[in-house]
Amino acid sequence: AVKIFDYVGNSYFSYPAAGLKYDGKYRLVYLPFGFESASKQYTLMDRIIKWLLQSATFKNYANYGEDTDCNGLHNYLVINVTLNVSNAGNYTIGGYLFDPNLKHIDDYETNRYLGAGMQTVQLKFKGYKIYNNGVSGNYQLKFLTVENVDDVYKYPVDYAINPYITSSYSYVTFDRTFTGNYKESTENIYEEECAKYRYLTINVSVNITSPGNYMISGELYDNNSLFITKAGNFTYLNSGIQTVKLNFKGFDIYHNEANGKYYLKALLIKNIGETIDYKETAYTTTPYNYGHFKIAVCSDGNNSIVDGQCSITKPKYCLNGTLIDNCSLCRCQNGQICNTSKGSCYTPIQCNCSDCSDCTNQLNNNSCAIVVLKQNITNYSGICINNPINFTNRIFDCQGHSIDGNDIFDSLPDAGIYLNGEQNNTIRNCVITDFAYGIYLNSSSNNTIISNTLNSNNKSGIYIFNNSNFNQILNNQILNNNESGITISNCNSLGNCYVGNSNNTIKRNKILNNTVGIFSNASNSIINNNVVSNNTNFDFYSPYWYLSYGDNNYCEKADGWNDTSMKNAGKTGCSCKYQDRAKDIFDAVEMLEYLSGQKDLSKCDIYYNLNEYDEVDLLDVFNLIDKIVTEG
Repeated sequence: AVKIFDYVGNSYFSYPAAGLKYDGKYRLVYLPFGFESASKQYTLMDRIIKWLLQSATFKNYANYGEDTDCNGLHNYLVINVTLNVSNAGNYTIGGYLFDPNLKHIDDYETNRYLGAGMQTVQLKFKGYKIYNNGVSGNYQLKFLTVENVDDVYKYPVDYAINPYITSSYSYVTFDRTFTGNYKESTENIYEEECAKYRYLTINVSVNITSPGNYMISGELYDNNSLFITKAGNFTYLNSGIQTVKLNFKGFDIYHNEANGKYYLKALLIKNIGETIDYKETAYTTTPYNYGHFKIAVCSDGNNSIVDGQCSITKPKYCLNGTLIDNCSLCRCQNGQICNTSKGSCYTPIQCNCSDCSDCTNQLNNNSCAIVVLKQNITNYSGICINNPINFTNRIFDCQGHSIDGNDIFDSLPDAGIYLNGEQNNTIRNCVITDFAYGIYLNSSSNNTIISNTLNSNNKSGIYIFNNSNFNQILNNQILNNNESGITISNCNSLGNCYVGNSNNTIKRNKILNNTVGIFSNASNSIINNNVVSNNTNFDFYSPYWYLSYGDNNYCEKADGWNDTSMKNAGKTGCSCKYQDRAKDIFDAVEMLEYLSGQKDLSKCDIYYNLNEYDEVDLLDVFNLIDKIVTEG
């Protein structure tokens, strides 16, 4: 080794690194998180020695296009990576694909058991992403890593920045499902509803190779790039060129109050849960006046559209919750839910499920307001609940049953429950273990995660990502997760961070024995009344807390987090660490008022909790009364 140069990086999700020049080549030596202050961690020299004794190293590469549906086009660009493995074990291998202009196209990660000796691993980059990128030539494999999953520190054992350039390809030789043909239309509605259009319909042309059930969805945006509404269509499609309708609700367009052209974005088609094509920006409509989508008030009815009370003389409305029609404007009776695609009300039912596929189907069923898991799911391979497209305004209740993964990263993002772009759901009473992520929210807002146990997941118990706002994380037990209990981050895998993830509430959770308790990056959160303790490196950690705030938390290792009451007193850290326990009859009365729903607790939960880490309940009141009687 001839040179060690400057230590760089201090982010939780970017390994601190130093450079080492050995055998004529520069390599990266990865240092353990917090190495400069943790005496039990590896020293820098330990890392160098560890690197010199690498358990797996990259050796050779090859590439080819793979056609999985026999239509003459490549579904994947496959790069075979050959490694020399000295220590058999479980490894994660991943890399990024760039075009000749160094624009990122796709990334891929796989988890494999590798025996000793020369082993070949396939990295499969999606053909539709190469086609949609629209650039031909020699593609570049960059940032290739291999990580020993069995190693307690899980740092890369080999890393190559620019290891391989593929053969030359024309992007048009890669498969795609969307043909690029779109046609818009507007559906006229009844004249007495005083509106011109009920829907803005965009007809999407797709080229189907294998007949089957497909989910097509898209999002509508205005000229200011603001989200308006979302539409989806789950349908059976035959092979060949087919047309699918996406009906975007005029009601949402009207209330967005923006004239002009509208933009179809995030256009997605899935088959059996797998994305087979995706376009970030697919189509631009002709200009519209948003006022044409307004449904006016009936002349002889109540003018409160917000309350949904409409004319009794117009047969396409409802009055005081009595169904007539068009519940997308007028609300249904108490206990009923509106089927917005049909304009009619229905009484929701509880649907039961017993496995991942069954639960996903029930969450896609518009009749199921509550989906209940009736038995444990064990050793599941892949994502169990994988973003059901109709998972909106639903309750998923595990009733204490477990969703257990196989502890192998065999899919992305390898989560027990994964939501992308879904809103207004409740996930409760689930025990989720042995995935990479327990619950993963991506661009999903106004959801409630309550009374779950997220235990022994390889990365995070709960992961909030990419402009997910106003979510409630309440009363969960988040324990023994390898990286973090809760992560709220708006930074992508390339290290680019954006503004987002605002006003998420983290309250009354027990976050124990993780590597980091709560990690925040480029996010604003409200964090109150949590017990965050016994986490290996930090209880709270963030490069910058932005406008996050909260109070009445218990922690020992705050690392820059300050409860509001501590900050106001010119102190640092969590306030509950310094409080005593409940001691008199006034505390007992306050606890009873809290349990009856009359008021919230004025102090930290742990002040009233006389049974360590349990919920505040009547047993705590009885224990306090017994203490008052016996001790005075």
